[in-house]
Parts: sequence; C-alpha cells; structure tokens
Amino acid sequence: MSRTTPKQVLRNRSLASLVCAWVAIGAACGDGNAVNDVDLAELFEPGTHVVGYQQATTTYSRAGTGEPRALAMSLWYPASDDAPQGFAEYTTGGAISIPSTVALVSPAVAEGGPFPVVVYSHGAGGEAQHAYPYAEFLASHGFVVISPEHPGTTIADLGENYSAFERWILDRPADITASLDWLENPTLPEIAGRTDTSQVGLIGFSMGANGGYMLGGAELDREALRAACSPQDCPLLHVPEVDPAYAALADSRIVAHIAQAPGGHPSMDAVSLEGYRIPTMLQVGRLDASVSVEARSVPLWEAAGASEDVWVEMPRGAHLTFLPTCRDVPADLLAALLPTAADDGCGGAFVPIDVALDGLAGYAHAYLRIHLLDEPRWEPALDAPLRDGFEARPR
Repeated sequence: MSRTTPKQVLRNRSLASLVCAWVAIGAACGDGNAVNDVDLAELFEPGTHVVGYQQATTTYSRAGTGEPRALAMSLWYPASDDAPQGFAEYTTGGAISIPSTVALVSPAVAEGGPFPVVVYSHGAGGEAQHAYPYAEFLASHGFVVISPEHPGTTIADLGENYSAFERWILDRPADITASLDWLENPTLPEIAGRTDTSQVGLIGFSMGANGGYMLGGAELDREALRAACSPQDCPLLHVPEVDPAYAALADSRIVAHIAQAPGGHPSMDAVSLEGYRIPTMLQVGRLDASVSVEARSVPLWEAAGASEDVWVEMPRGAHLTFLPTCRDVPADLLAALLPTAADDGCGGAFVPIDVALDGLAGYAHAYLRIHLLDEPRWEPALDAPLRDGFEARPR
C-alpha cells in the first residue's frame, strides 16, 4: 500500500475544506449537525495545517525540595511543508513502533501565530506519546500541543521506581508549569515567540486530570492526609518546609481543562475544591472499570461547579477508550501485559477506539476554541449528540 505524502495530506484537507465551503449555508458537511449556520462537523474533521513533531528536554527545580528534575517533552505544531523530512514514528512501551501518517519530523513552523497552546498530561503508567491522536488533530487546526513525560509515573516506572502519592501530586502539576515555562523560552529557536501561553488548555487523562485540578487551584486536605499517613510512610507531608509547595501548584495560564476519566482522590472533596475555578469538560466512560464514574467523576462534577462546565459521556466507553493503546499494541501482547484490557475498553462490548478518539477530540476541540480563541459560535456543540456513542450536556 502506498503511503500518503505530506503534500497530499495538505491537498486532501484543503479540498475537504473547499467542499464544505460549497455546501449551502445551514447544511451539514460530513456526519455533524448545522446549528445557527455553524457547521459543527468541522470540529471533527482534520484542519488544513500540515503537522510537525519534535522532542525536547528541560530541567527545573523540583517543587518542595529544589533538586533538579529532568523532563522530556513531545511537541506537535502547525508546520510548513516546504522541506518535509518524512513522517514521525512514535514508540510505546519502549518497544512498539507506531508510524504516523500525519506528523512530519521537525519541519519549520507554519507562518502566522502566535499559536494557542494545549498541554496533554498522561495517566498513571502512561507516556507522552499517548497524546498523539489528540495532538495531531489539534495541531492540524492551528494549536501547539506539548506533552511532558512525567518521571516517576510512566510505564517505565511501574514497580519499585513508581512515585508515592505525596511525591507525584507535587511533581506532575509542576511538570506542566515547567513545560509552559520552556515554551516561553524554548531551546528550539524556530518555536520561540510563536506560541501564546497566556491562555492555555489542558487535556489530562486519569491521573493527569488530577494534576489539572491542582493547577486550577484545588488543594488536597493535607491535615487529613497527615492524620492518615505516618511520617515513616509519607515523609514529605510532614516536613514543614515542603508544605507550602502543596498550596502553590496553581498556574493562572491554564484557562480550560479537559478532564478525561479523572482519577480524583478521596481528599479532593468539596472543601478542597472551593478554590477551583477553571471551566472544565469532564469526559467519562460509563463502563470504566479502573476509575468509577460514580465514585470519582460525579463528586468532582458536583463539587467543582463552574457555569461553563460540560459533561461528555460515552455510555459504552471505559478507561482505555481514551487511549490509542487498544489499536497500537497487538492483542496477544496487550492481553499478556494488561489482562484487564478486554474488560476496560479493548473489547467488542465497547465503542470502537477510532470512533471514541475522534469524538473525544472533536468535543475537546469545541471547548478549546471557545475558551482559548473566544469563539462562542461553537457552544451548540456542547449540548448536542454530535457522534453516535456520545452524550453531552452543559451544566
């Protein structure tokens, strides 16, 4: 099978946009709906930008202790196709190669900008590459997406190297802040001055969503945690000099949060969420076997109420429905590495992964355009069943 070239990708997207432009005003293009002369299908179709991909690293002072913490980051961005260098290739689990059919390796940044920024924060035992279905799509629409690899909670750290709760609740939000700081003074000269970090969106999956709540001003009930966890088991929680770091994780640059299958924590209750004010789209799978919707997502929805909040649900979705893992890892290997996969998103009882990822990205796209680009015309998408297998409702 021949592979689509970068120029063909751009040409196909441009033709698709031209065809949509010819459709009569008020008519739907593709599978979506048209509301108030806005073609909502555009939210789910690839944009006209060529997509570039690069990796970078940064080091910052670790929250609470000041020791250096090294951070690897993946970056997707709107690109020029003047000097294509072939397609990117991602690696999952340190061994499985995933060739991209969209993102090019290190092309120049597209003309224009500065471009809006979205951060993707992976889940427990995850990796930065899990961002790619969302990142490639959003970059084609003119967003820059940065995904930090959170040391201590990646797939490579599973086992004795895995960070304790008291440590990762500090590290992961700080990683996101460090990624944004790097974008404001990047080591890649071509990206310098090309991003707008004044209003940033965050897509956080599972544990990544937990960090999003911390960045939005929520605080854990540290007194309750200290009472439940001894100095021997949770030393950082009992160090007075570290305590202020737990209360200083908020980042005012984050203005919209896509919380996917949020893990939450029992101490993140109504009291601790009083300071949380970021508009949030909660994306959940009703069949999630890893993180109970009723035990985690519903309490967050009820406690952290902002008028702009939106609930997006997949009645046949589960935890792994939010990731490309089910399609990227061979079924026999996935069954050996993650025996619960077939019961938590990778089986025939669940919404197909491609359908799920396309739908999740489309709803996130609408929310990001509203809150990062001040485009309220997309608000009808937040109260419409735009895709089979999805339900949506604003607060």
